[in-house]
Amino acid sequence: MTTHREIVKATLNYKSAIEYLQGNNYIPQKFWCQTCSQNMKIEMNNNIFRWRCSKCNKRKSLLSNTILFNSNLDLPLLIDLIYFWSLNLTQNYTLNEISSKSRDTITRWYHTLSLQSFFIMRNLSRVKIGGVGCTIEVDESKFSKRKFNVGRVVRSPWVIGGVDIFTGEFFLRSFI
Repeated sequence: MTTHREIVKATLNYKSAIEYLQGNNYIPQKFWCQTCSQNMKIEMNNNIFRWRCSKCNKRKSLLSNTILFNSNLDLPLLIDLIYFWSLNLTQNYTLNEISSKSRDTITRWYHTLSLQSFFIMRNLSRVKIGGVGCTIEVDESKFSKRKFNVGRVVRSPWVIGGVDIFTGEFFLRSFI
């Protein structure tokens, strides 16, 4: 596992952050022009990095088609935020560490990252597991929230999951 100190050293500025993300396959190293199917090159203009097609001169954000697209946070800070989220650190801790002035930004990113990880887990869990001699552990949870334990019960999803204790394969299904 990479330490926070190693990540900070590798992502001191925007350019090194891009190289770090590409080196770890978080963002694409190649991008093809949708107009003329040419391989696009990275260009830097006014400290902004973009994909540019040398044939038709189309430009596209370097972070297009990634979860990082359209973020107003500085890229090295965003990488820190994702790292803190992955360690399950509190939003208050993250707010203090990245010196963000907006609690809303941290909350929205934590929500976005949680949703994204749910979609990834759900898509990875499309395989059938089990069989003769396999042990599968299955559990269910209902996700709902009532303020102060009062009020109407909101219709909320049940999530059923199972994991093969030997291979680590799993499935998740949600039902309303």
